Amino acid sequence: EVCAQVALGSLSWIGGARFEIRAHIKARPGVLILMNHQSLIDIPVLGKVVTGGYPSVIARARYRTGIPLISHMIRLYGHITVNPGNRDRGLLRELRRRAMELEQPLGLYAEGTRSKDGELQPFRTSGLRTILTCREWEVYIVVVDGLWRAGRFKDLVANVSSIDAVADVVGPFEFRPGRDDVKQFIPEMERRMSDKLSQLRREKKKATIDA
Repeated sequence: EVCAQVALGSLSWIGGARFEIRAHIKARPGVLILMNHQSLIDIPVLGKVVTGGYPSVIARARYRTGIPLISHMIRLYGHITVNPGNRDRGLLRELRRRAMELEQPLGLYAEGTRSKDGELQPFRTSGLRTILTCREWEVYIVVVDGLWRAGRFKDLVANVSSIDAVADVVGPFEFRPGRDDVKQFIPEMERRMSDKLSQLRREKKKATIDA
């Protein structure tokens, strides 16, 4: 939480970025947070959302090095790193083991990749299915908008002063293996995330017109 505050605070104080964090989720075991993926800043935003602790985040392996502060956060907190699209059974077993043993919330960017305009990409489901079916979960959907122009580090540097981001939450939703159908649950979470993103964009458009 402290690292997240430093990261977002630095972007605000020095760069002029604006963040409205409406979502707050208390850190505790058995919490799964599904978040859309717009930029490198998604990791500190999620860290700010979780209160009283920090989330364990599943991040791209290439984010472990070369990105100021973000790479440090990934290494410091031992976040799980993966290569999107890799369905190696050994990696999925390790992901399942880590998810079962976690004592803090687990954050997952279910799209696996980001779009150039911030629109939601289809969920990549193999890892999510593995995680959902390994234990009982309290699932939250965190949706962020306004970060897609800072998708890459060079974009962040160039566009930091134009960032006007909001993060909000939907849920929680219970998932119980053996009771709930993962094939129905995942599309429902994807639909709810898409609906929330559309709502945030409508609000932004209305605020701009009213101003």
